[in-house]
Amino acid sequence: MSDTDRGLISPTKDHKNTVASYYAEILPKFRDRENFTLAKLDKMQTVGAAKASSSKTMSDAVNNTEKIRLWTEHTLPNNQLIAKFESDASEGLTTDAANLMIEKHGKNVLTDKD
Repeated sequence: MSDTDRGLISPTKDHKNTVASYYAEILPKFRDRENFTLAKLDKMQTVGAAKASSSKTMSDAVNNTEKIRLWTEHTLPNNQLIAKFESDASEGLTTDAANLMIEKHGKNVLTDKD
């Protein structure tokens, strides 16, 4: 994004080549943008605080994050991964094995945001 796009100007001879006059002209625009950004951040913080007010939701998020942090399957060699999930490299899981995994771990889908 250029200075012109942000509402700022480049110093030119019109500014009498003085730093003070240049900053005197751009400072109000900068402050306006800064105030706008700070207002957006305040609004985001307020909305975030309202959503986080439920301790159950927050504790669930922390617990789920901890579970994800402990995942190690992505580090296993293929042969160990296949053995762990009682699968077959060429055929994959059987239908019965897949159904047992779904019953044990749930469907492999993303959940909707509240």
